[in-house]
Amino acid sequence: MRPKIICHMITSIDGRLLTGRLEAPIGVTDRDALIWSNYEAAEARLPHDGWMAGRRTLQRYASGQTTHDLVSPMEREDVVGDPGKRKIGVLFDPSGRLDMAQDCLPDHLVYVFSTRVPQAHAEKVCATGASCLFAGPDGYDIASVLPRLRDYFGAASLLLEGGGRLNGAFLQAGLIDETSTLIMPAVDGLAGVPAIYDQPGASGDRPAAGQPMRLLAVETLDGGVVWLRHVIERR
Repeated sequence: MRPKIICHMITSIDGRLLTGRLEAPIGVTDRDALIWSNYEAAEARLPHDGWMAGRRTLQRYASGQTTHDLVSPMEREDVVGDPGKRKIGVLFDPSGRLDMAQDCLPDHLVYVFSTRVPQAHAEKVCATGASCLFAGPDGYDIASVLPRLRDYFGAASLLLEGGGRLNGAFLQAGLIDETSTLIMPAVDGLAGVPAIYDQPGASGDRPAAGQPMRLLAVETLDGGVVWLRHVIERR
Protein backbone atom coordinates (compact mmCIF):
# COMPACT_ATOMS: atom_id res chain seq x y z
CA MET A 1 0.00 0.00 0.00
CA ARG A 2 1.36 3.41 -0.92
CA PRO A 3 0.95 6.79 0.81
CA LYS A 4 -1.63 9.33 -0.27
CA ILE A 5 0.06 11.91 -2.53
CA ILE A 6 -0.93 15.59 -2.49
CA CYS A 7 0.80 17.79 -5.08
CA HIS A 8 1.32 21.14 -3.31
CA MET A 9 2.51 23.97 -5.57
CA ILE A 10 2.38 27.74 -6.05
CA THR A 11 2.11 29.13 -9.56
CA SER A 12 1.27 32.10 -11.74
CA ILE A 13 -2.19 32.45 -13.30
CA ASP A 14 -0.83 30.80 -16.46
CA GLY A 15 0.55 27.82 -14.55
CA ARG A 16 4.24 28.73 -14.64
CA LEU A 17 6.66 27.43 -12.05
CA LEU A 18 9.31 30.15 -11.70
CA THR A 19 7.75 32.54 -9.21
CA GLY A 20 10.91 34.67 -9.17
CA ARG A 21 9.86 35.96 -12.61
CA LEU A 22 6.52 37.33 -11.40
CA GLU A 23 5.47 40.88 -10.57
CA ALA A 24 4.39 41.53 -6.99
CA PRO A 25 0.63 42.06 -6.64
CA ILE A 26 -0.58 45.63 -6.19
CA GLY A 27 -0.10 46.70 -2.59
CA VAL A 28 2.55 44.05 -1.86
CA THR A 29 6.13 45.23 -1.29
CA ASP A 30 7.79 41.86 -0.61
CA ARG A 31 6.75 39.34 -3.24
CA ASP A 32 8.90 36.49 -1.93
CA ALA A 33 7.65 36.90 1.64
CA LEU A 34 4.08 36.73 0.35
CA ILE A 35 4.83 33.58 -1.64
CA TRP A 36 6.52 31.71 1.19
CA SER A 37 4.16 32.78 3.97
CA ASN A 38 1.13 31.62 2.00
CA TYR A 39 2.80 28.45 0.78
CA GLU A 40 3.98 27.37 4.21
CA ALA A 41 0.71 28.30 5.93
CA ALA A 42 -1.23 26.18 3.45
CA GLU A 43 1.28 23.36 3.78
CA ALA A 44 0.82 23.33 7.56
CA ARG A 45 -2.90 22.73 7.06
CA LEU A 46 -2.36 19.67 4.89
CA PRO A 47 -1.93 16.42 6.84
CA HIS A 48 1.38 14.89 5.80
CA ASP A 49 4.27 12.81 7.08
CA GLY A 50 6.85 14.31 4.76
CA TRP A 51 7.51 15.76 1.34
CA MET A 52 9.08 14.83 -2.00
CA ALA A 53 10.98 16.98 -4.49
CA GLY A 54 13.39 16.71 -7.39
CA ARG A 55 17.05 17.64 -7.69
CA ARG A 56 16.62 21.06 -9.28
CA THR A 57 14.05 22.11 -6.69
CA LEU A 58 16.43 21.20 -3.87
CA GLN A 59 19.61 22.57 -5.42
CA ARG A 60 19.34 25.80 -3.42
CA TYR A 61 19.85 23.83 -0.20
CA ALA A 62 22.91 21.95 -1.48
CA SER A 63 26.51 22.96 -0.89
CA GLY A 64 27.35 21.94 -4.45
CA GLN A 65 27.01 19.21 -7.04
CA THR A 66 28.81 15.91 -7.28
CA THR A 67 29.97 14.63 -10.65
CA HIS A 68 30.81 11.01 -11.35
CA ASP A 69 30.40 8.41 -14.06
CA LEU A 70 27.36 6.20 -13.80
CA VAL A 71 27.89 2.46 -13.69
CA SER A 72 25.99 -0.43 -15.24
CA PRO A 73 22.66 -1.14 -13.50
CA MET A 74 23.06 -3.57 -10.62
CA GLU A 75 21.01 -5.05 -7.80
CA ARG A 76 21.03 -2.66 -4.85
CA GLU A 77 19.71 -2.92 -1.32
CA ASP A 78 17.94 0.01 0.32
CA VAL A 79 19.63 1.56 3.35
CA VAL A 80 17.10 2.83 5.90
CA GLY A 81 18.14 5.34 8.54
CA ASP A 82 16.29 6.34 11.69
CA PRO A 83 14.09 9.43 11.29
CA GLY A 84 13.18 9.56 14.96
CA LYS A 85 10.18 11.86 15.29
CA ARG A 86 11.06 13.90 12.21
CA LYS A 87 9.13 14.03 8.98
CA ILE A 88 10.85 12.58 5.93
CA GLY A 89 12.16 14.62 3.01
CA VAL A 90 12.39 12.49 -0.14
CA LEU A 91 14.94 13.68 -2.71
CA PHE A 92 14.65 12.27 -6.22
CA ASP A 93 18.26 12.49 -7.40
CA PRO A 94 18.61 9.74 -10.04
CA SER A 95 22.25 10.42 -10.94
CA GLY A 96 23.42 11.21 -7.40
CA ARG A 97 24.40 14.81 -8.12
CA LEU A 98 23.22 16.62 -4.98
CA ASP A 99 25.80 17.33 -2.29
CA MET A 100 23.78 18.03 0.84
CA ALA A 101 24.54 17.90 4.55
CA GLN A 102 22.07 15.86 6.59
CA ASP A 103 21.36 18.89 8.79
CA CYS A 104 20.68 21.33 5.93
CA LEU A 105 16.96 20.65 6.38
CA PRO A 106 15.10 19.72 9.58
CA ASP A 107 13.69 16.49 8.15
CA HIS A 108 15.16 13.01 7.73
CA LEU A 109 16.51 12.92 4.18
CA VAL A 110 15.64 9.96 1.95
CA TYR A 111 17.55 9.87 -1.34
CA VAL A 112 16.06 8.06 -4.32
CA PHE A 113 18.83 6.99 -6.69
CA SER A 114 19.00 5.00 -9.90
CA THR A 115 20.70 1.62 -9.72
CA ARG A 116 23.50 3.16 -11.83
CA VAL A 117 24.77 5.50 -9.08
CA PRO A 118 28.27 4.41 -7.97
CA GLN A 119 28.31 2.40 -4.76
CA ALA A 120 30.92 4.73 -3.24
CA HIS A 121 28.58 7.72 -3.62
CA ALA A 122 25.64 5.86 -2.09
CA GLU A 123 27.81 4.79 0.86
CA LYS A 124 29.00 8.38 1.37
CA VAL A 125 25.41 9.64 1.50
CA CYS A 126 24.26 6.87 3.83
CA ALA A 127 27.17 7.59 6.17
CA THR A 128 25.57 10.98 6.95
CA GLY A 129 22.58 9.19 8.49
CA ALA A 130 20.35 9.63 5.45
CA SER A 131 18.34 6.81 3.92
CA CYS A 132 18.99 5.63 0.35
CA LEU A 133 16.42 3.89 -1.85
CA PHE A 134 16.92 2.64 -5.38
CA ALA A 135 14.36 3.06 -8.16
CA GLY A 136 15.44 1.19 -11.27
CA PRO A 137 18.03 2.02 -13.94
CA ASP A 138 16.65 5.54 -14.55
CA GLY A 139 15.76 6.34 -10.93
CA TYR A 140 12.12 6.98 -11.80
CA ASP A 141 10.43 3.70 -10.90
CA ILE A 142 8.17 5.77 -8.68
CA ALA A 143 5.52 3.11 -8.24
CA SER A 144 8.06 0.84 -6.54
CA VAL A 145 9.33 3.58 -4.21
CA LEU A 146 6.05 4.75 -2.69
CA PRO A 147 5.07 1.50 -0.90
CA ARG A 148 8.56 1.33 0.60
CA LEU A 149 8.18 4.85 2.02
CA ARG A 150 5.09 3.62 3.83
CA ASP A 151 6.68 0.35 4.94
CA TYR A 152 9.98 1.86 6.13
CA PHE A 153 8.74 5.13 7.65
CA GLY A 154 5.01 4.69 8.20
CA ALA A 155 4.28 7.54 5.78
CA ALA A 156 0.52 7.65 5.21
CA SER A 157 0.48 10.96 3.32
CA LEU A 158 3.21 12.86 1.47
CA LEU A 159 3.38 16.23 -0.26
CA LEU A 160 4.79 16.34 -3.79
CA GLU A 161 6.47 19.73 -4.22
CA GLY A 162 8.07 19.82 -7.65
CA GLY A 163 9.59 20.52 -9.89
CA GLY A 164 7.45 20.27 -12.95
CA ARG A 165 9.20 17.22 -14.41
CA LEU A 166 8.79 15.20 -11.21
CA ASN A 167 5.17 16.30 -10.84
CA GLY A 168 4.56 15.33 -14.46
CA ALA A 169 6.07 11.89 -13.93
CA PHE A 170 3.80 11.29 -10.94
CA LEU A 171 0.79 12.53 -12.91
CA GLN A 172 1.49 10.30 -15.89
CA ALA A 173 1.93 7.31 -13.57
CA GLY A 174 -1.47 8.00 -11.96
CA LEU A 175 0.09 8.50 -8.54
CA ILE A 176 -1.34 11.90 -7.50
CA ASP A 177 -4.47 11.74 -5.32
CA GLU A 178 -5.07 15.42 -4.59
CA THR A 179 -3.74 18.77 -5.76
CA SER A 180 -3.18 21.84 -3.62
CA THR A 181 -2.53 24.80 -5.92
CA LEU A 182 -1.82 28.35 -4.80
CA ILE A 183 -2.28 30.85 -7.63
CA MET A 184 -0.40 34.14 -7.48
CA PRO A 185 -2.27 37.15 -8.94
CA ALA A 186 0.38 37.50 -11.65
CA VAL A 187 1.06 36.27 -15.18
CA ASP A 188 4.39 35.06 -16.54
CA GLY A 189 3.38 35.02 -20.19
CA LEU A 190 6.56 33.66 -21.78
CA ALA A 191 6.38 30.50 -23.87
CA GLY A 192 8.68 27.73 -22.72
CA VAL A 193 8.90 28.67 -19.03
CA PRO A 194 8.49 25.46 -16.98
CA ALA A 195 4.98 24.65 -15.82
CA ILE A 196 4.04 23.08 -12.50
CA TYR A 197 3.25 19.88 -14.43
CA ASP A 198 5.80 19.52 -17.22
CA GLN A 199 5.96 15.95 -18.50
CA PRO A 200 7.89 15.65 -21.78
CA GLY A 201 6.29 13.75 -24.64
CA ALA A 202 4.82 13.88 -28.13
CA SER A 203 2.11 16.40 -29.04
CA GLY A 204 -0.57 13.71 -28.86
CA ASP A 205 0.40 12.45 -25.41
CA ARG A 206 -2.04 13.08 -22.54
CA PRO A 207 -0.35 12.50 -19.15
CA ALA A 208 -3.58 13.27 -17.26
CA ALA A 209 -5.88 11.10 -19.39
CA GLY A 210 -8.43 9.17 -17.34
CA GLN A 211 -7.87 11.35 -14.27
CA PRO A 212 -10.84 13.74 -13.93
CA MET A 213 -10.79 16.16 -11.01
CA ARG A 214 -13.36 17.36 -8.48
CA LEU A 215 -13.10 20.64 -6.59
CA LEU A 216 -12.72 20.27 -2.83
CA ALA A 217 -12.23 23.86 -1.68
CA VAL A 218 -11.41 27.42 -2.74
CA GLU A 219 -9.96 30.02 -0.41
CA THR A 220 -8.54 33.52 -0.86
CA LEU A 221 -5.33 34.09 1.10
CA ASP A 222 -3.18 37.14 1.84
CA GLY A 223 -2.25 39.31 -1.12
CA GLY A 224 -5.00 37.94 -3.33
CA VAL A 225 -3.44 34.48 -3.62
CA VAL A 226 -6.13 31.89 -4.39
CA TRP A 227 -5.83 28.38 -2.93
CA LEU A 228 -7.51 25.63 -4.93
CA ARG A 229 -7.82 22.06 -3.69
CA HIS A 230 -8.91 19.23 -5.98
CA VAL A 231 -9.22 15.46 -5.70
CA ILE A 232 -8.38 13.23 -8.66
CA GLU A 233 -10.98 10.53 -9.29
CA ARG A 234 -9.55 7.96 -11.67
CA ARG A 235 -11.71 6.16 -14.19
